[in-house]
Amino acid sequence: MGVAEFLKILFFINTGLAVFNILPFPPLDGSKIFAELFKGKVSYYIYSMERYSTILLFMLLWFAPFRNILIFLNQRLGILIIKLVEIFV
Repeated sequence: MGVAEFLKILFFINTGLAVFNILPFPPLDGSKIFAELFKGKVSYYIYSMERYSTILLFMLLWFAPFRNILIFLNQRLGILIIKLVEIFV
């Protein structure tokens, strides 16, 4: 495996983690962004669910259709970013 292939694999791992992290699910950063956009009762609900949602998140990750959606988003976002980089480089 060459350096370019290694960097490509790292790139896809990194974009996958970024997509996963911005999901609006309470233990992830996307939920905090969502809570700040919608203050009041929505924000209170999101922060109150943070305690219990980690277990639910692990259960969802074991659920194959949810995992397949994340893989699909990762692949599409990675292709889009590669095309954008090719335009500017």
